[in-house]
Amino acid sequence: MAAQLNAPGMSGLTRRAWRWAWGPMEEEIFHLIRLCADSGYHPKKWQMSIVVALQKPNWDYSKPHSYRLIQLLEVLGKTLERIQARRLAFFAAKYHLFPSTQYGGITGRSAQDAVLSIVHDIEVAWNHDQATTMLTFDITSFFDTIPHSFLIDSLCKSNIPLPIVKWVYSFIQERHATICPDSNEMALNQSTQVYHKAHAPPQSWWHTSQHPCAKLY
Repeated sequence: MAAQLNAPGMSGLTRRAWRWAWGPMEEEIFHLIRLCADSGYHPKKWQMSIVVALQKPNWDYSKPHSYRLIQLLEVLGKTLERIQARRLAFFAAKYHLFPSTQYGGITGRSAQDAVLSIVHDIEVAWNHDQATTMLTFDITSFFDTIPHSFLIDSLCKSNIPLPIVKWVYSFIQERHATICPDSNEMALNQSTQVYHKAHAPPQSWWHTSQHPCAKLY
């Protein structure tokens, strides 16, 4: 979980504030998160974020890439995201959606496991008097450029429960960001608002008999 004094989202409520509210409002908060998860809906208020532009040291600040963007989201929204992420990880493991050679983003696996696997393969090759060559590469902005329609379709074909698929669809829709050069209140008042509408299937797409998710209704 995020630190209790983490920077708040648009509401200004930190995690510590929500911990204080948990006592008298435990049932209300619990049912709010549960209903969002069960109905496959991510509230629009939680889709609004503050993006703070921090200067990278010793860079030319006249260029956009000289800033590091930090996104501040609502605490309850991040809580719902973590719950859904754990559910997705569970079903991915249940249906064996990840290959045995993947280590990132999987519970119980780490970068250390990947290194040990590589060392093992190299030593096996050496024991058979064979040379070893390793090629590494990085795909820039891979996750940011995945077509949303392809993402939703892949989730449905992978037998992910419909409420989770619908939540992912709701989560990526019509996100708002308020960009400010600093995290102080004056900078926020002088900030620039950015609106993003995700490219995803229309609502009618969910109810066609040809769609893989139709069998889950």
